[in-house]
Amino acid sequence: MPNKYISYCTIIWLVICNLEGSKESLEGCAQDPTSQSAFSCKTTLRPEVGFTSFYFKANFRTDFQYDSTCGATFNILGNLDTYIYHLDFRINMKGTRDEIVQDTKQNGYWKRAKFSEITNLTEFNDIVVGLTPEFYKVTLNGALVTPMFYMESDVLEKYTELSFEHMGSCFTLNLAESYMENKPDLGDNLNLVKNSPE
Repeated sequence: MPNKYISYCTIIWLVICNLEGSKESLEGCAQDPTSQSAFSCKTTLRPEVGFTSFYFKANFRTDFQYDSTCGATFNILGNLDTYIYHLDFRINMKGTRDEIVQDTKQNGYWKRAKFSEITNLTEFNDIVVGLTPEFYKVTLNGALVTPMFYMESDVLEKYTELSFEHMGSCFTLNLAESYMENKPDLGDNLNLVKNSPE
C-alpha cells in the first residue's frame, strides 16, 4: 500500500508540473576558463519543440555603440560540434552593424543564415526565443524579428548545453535575470514578450 501511495503522488506531482511548466535560471552559467566574456550552461531542463522559451535581459550602452567590437551570441549546442541554433546580435562585429543573424552548424558546415535589421534597441532590452513547431521565434522588446528561422526538431534531440559570449562591453546579456521555461501549449504563440518570472 505505501508503494502504491507514493506512485500515485508521483504521478499527480508530474501532472501538476506539466500543467504549470518549469523554469530554470541561467544565473548559474559557468564562465569559460579561457575567456571572461564566454559562459556555458548544462541545464537540467532540455529544450523541447512547442514547449521551451528562453527569456533574456540585455543591457545596451549607447555611448560605446561603435567604439569597438560590440555584440553578443547565444547558442543551443549539440554533440559532435553541432550548433543547433546560433543567434548573433551584431551591433558592430564581423564587418556588419545593427544586424541579427540566425543560423545553424551541422556536419561541420554553417547553413541557411537569416539576416534581420536591428531597429528597436533601448538601454534595457527584453529578448525572447520561442521554440515553436515551425520556427525559432525571436522577439526584441515585443517586436517579432523577421524573417524567422526554421525549426528542425530532430536536430534538437542532440542537445548538450547552452553557451553565451559577449563581444565587447556595450551589449551584454544579463544572465542573472534570464531563464528558460518549458510550458505546455507554446504552439505558434507570438505573445512572448514578458521577461520577468512570476
